[in-house]
Amino acid sequence: MRPSSATTAVHARWRHGALRLSRRRCTASFYRSHRRILDLPPPTRIFVCHDYQPGGRQPEWETSVAVQRAQNIHVHDGVGEAEFVTMRSARDATLPLPALLIPSVQVNMRAGALPPAEANGVHYLKVPINLL
Repeated sequence: MRPSSATTAVHARWRHGALRLSRRRCTASFYRSHRRILDLPPPTRIFVCHDYQPGGRQPEWETSVAVQRAQNIHVHDGVGEAEFVTMRSARDATLPLPALLIPSVQVNMRAGALPPAEANGVHYLKVPINLL
């Protein structure tokens, strides 16, 4: 028996609301993770895993707690958790899904290793087409 369209619509709204709540919780956790790092001594070196090269500057792979506390546009000193969650939630809602997110997660969660090979010996990155 197939669910009615009304049941499907209610389920879709519930999933959307649950997803928004989940994203807000993840964003709050993201903020707290940043603050744990930024609470380290100011000279502590930070090696970044990506750099967006704002304004076309050369890539940088190292920074410090002091620099991030002063210059990070999202989590500099003075930005509280509620402000961060509101700002990031609004910003992130306007961004498309990053092109390499799905393959990157599959490799990153294995610390750089490819997923296990299938029976034919080939390693595959899988894309969940009905969840995006």
